[in-house]
Amino acid sequence: FQFGWVGSPELANSIAITVVPLPYLLVVNSTTNHHHIPEDEPSQLTPEAVTIFLEQIHNQSAPVSQLLNCHF
Repeated sequence: FQFGWVGSPELANSIAITVVPLPYLLVVNSTTNHHHIPEDEPSQLTPEAVTIFLEQIHNQSAPVSQLLNCHF
């Protein structure tokens, strides 16, 4: 995983195809153009919840969404 911070929400909004609240966690696989959004509210994400979410992505058990018309 690589971590980054986006100063404005426009990129995250275009990836998720919705308006996302800030702060927000969004994981993008730039190879497959899939993205993952945790089911928990961003304000409720503990370090442990983030770890579980990333492990689910790693073992391919997290829900996947396809990116639409998004260019990086």
